[in-house]
Amino acid sequence: MSKQLDVLPTDLDVNNTLITYRVLVSRREAGIIIGKNGDNISKIRDETNIKAGVSKLAEGCVDRILTVNGIVEDIPSALVSFAKSITEANVQVVKTAAANDEEPLSISYNFFPLKYLCPHPSPSEPGYEKTLTIRLLIPHSQMGTLIGKQGIRIKTIQENFNVKMVASKDYLPNSTERVVEVQGEEDDLKNALVMISKCLLHDYHDVTGTLYYSPISRQSNRSRSNHRYNSNNHNNGNNNNNSNNNNNNSNNGQNDNTITNGSNDTAQSNGTSKSVDVSSSSGEEHPASNSNQNGGDYGNSNGNGRRNTKDQVESVAFAGDLVGALIGKRGSRIQEIRRSSGCTITIDSDDNENGQRFFHLSGNASNIERALSLLYSYLEKEKQRRASLKSSSGRYEN
Repeated sequence: MSKQLDVLPTDLDVNNTLITYRVLVSRREAGIIIGKNGDNISKIRDETNIKAGVSKLAEGCVDRILTVNGIVEDIPSALVSFAKSITEANVQVVKTAAANDEEPLSISYNFFPLKYLCPHPSPSEPGYEKTLTIRLLIPHSQMGTLIGKQGIRIKTIQENFNVKMVASKDYLPNSTERVVEVQGEEDDLKNALVMISKCLLHDYHDVTGTLYYSPISRQSNRSRSNHRYNSNNHNNGNNNNNSNNNNNNSNNGQNDNTITNGSNDTAQSNGTSKSVDVSSSSGEEHPASNSNQNGGDYGNSNGNGRRNTKDQVESVAFAGDLVGALIGKRGSRIQEIRRSSGCTITIDSDDNENGQRFFHLSGNASNIERALSLLYSYLEKEKQRRASLKSSSGRYEN
């Protein structure tokens, strides 16, 4: 414990200080967090006295941002409650699949930035049901505060609070934010989050100039080719669905679930004397707040965290030179993705002017997320394979 006193700001009194956290979640996890008609997120907000919102769903994107704002004393309970909701839903998916002798839907990801950074127990291992994971988004300018000199601070947090904590080496796309994954059981995670907040506030660095990660459509423009490639050699008619189905947001009065700029001063701070946002600087537009008041995307999830079953269409672009790896030999890979996800996938016959090829996915939200997860998984594997070949070639040349 003496090590903790030397390295960590244990005596810092910040319980009534406002702080904002941005948390990376998948679109499936976002549905679980929101709950049916926004019930889960509303319940957690009321119980923990915080404000919370989820960024608007971006077409063709598999991740979203959960933003949580409140005083340091309340934030850990809120974050852990959200993480617990996700773990409980995952456990239920596994149990249901086992009871039906089926393979469960994908509940983990093997591509950055959604893949686990810490070793995570499999569903069959002890501790799976109690292990909670949170992906904090931290500006690069704040990373030294958490890691400490030669990694001493992050190591001490892990040792003293019995959690795992790993920071990503890479920034999130088009940003200067990094993922800090914290993993542990409920009480340990709460205690660790209190200390993480103290570290960030004790050694606060100005985050002006930080580029915040914003989940956006991966397609660079909306142009469409009139020629479509369908390796199943049939058209089931779903491709004519209006893509606006993706925005069927029955908000049911939940519009205030999306945090808007200036929300830091609206949390009930009970005598707050200081307000610090470790995620965004004063006057800077908050990525999770860029959507309009109807952008919270709440109200379409069922009890399992899935949105409604109406078919919708999403389009996503991939680099033309990687399309062959996604389609597979004689279309075997894309056919497997269709079969596994239950999603109809058509592919433009030609690259656009930016050298990208559009894939058009049709199905309900669960089908589309499963298909996107598989596509990005294969994409990641292909990039790793090419990097390995390039590395091997370099060694031989030397």
